[in-house]
Amino acid sequence: MCGILHEKLKQIKFRRGGLSGSFGFTLVEMVIYAAILAVISVLVVNTILMMVRSIGFFRSVRDINSSAEISMERMVREVRLAASIDVADSVLGSSPGRLTLNTIDLVTEIPQKITFLIDSGKISLQYDGEAVRALTSDAVTVSRLVFTEIANSTSTPAVRVEMSFQAGGGAYQKSDNFYGTAVLRRSY
Repeated sequence: MCGILHEKLKQIKFRRGGLSGSFGFTLVEMVIYAAILAVISVLVVNTILMMVRSIGFFRSVRDINSSAEISMERMVREVRLAASIDVADSVLGSSPGRLTLNTIDLVTEIPQKITFLIDSGKISLQYDGEAVRALTSDAVTVSRLVFTEIANSTSTPAVRVEMSFQAGGGAYQKSDNFYGTAVLRRSY
């Protein structure tokens, strides 16, 4: 059956052309085809460029959110475990802030100090003068870190944390602010 259909199609002659009976395409048809091809090409290239821009933007958003979540969670956890704030070693109410907490090692129960600070554009953590450890990724820059002590005679002390992050560059640059508050639970 397929063979018969194939033979019939071979016998049919497709003829194009005007009055002269010539075969092929006219100049007008070629210009129209070229214009259609150009429009489709522009649409495809624009779609690809939009996808690349979106990927860069979402990568910046992901980096910021990941670093903010990790650093905020760690700061809030350490503040909750702390007995007090070392006000003499802390920089409160301004950026770049520095927060030093008087706490204990949970394993050995030995008193220690934990300091949060900005080091080379990264939020970092330091135990009792040891080496500084970065909490944020290299893809993110911290532009603002403010610690505010919330304390009065009738309430337990708390710390409010304000952070501003930037990631990406050029058209992919993104910045965002994050806030958190934690109560010093070992203080009561």
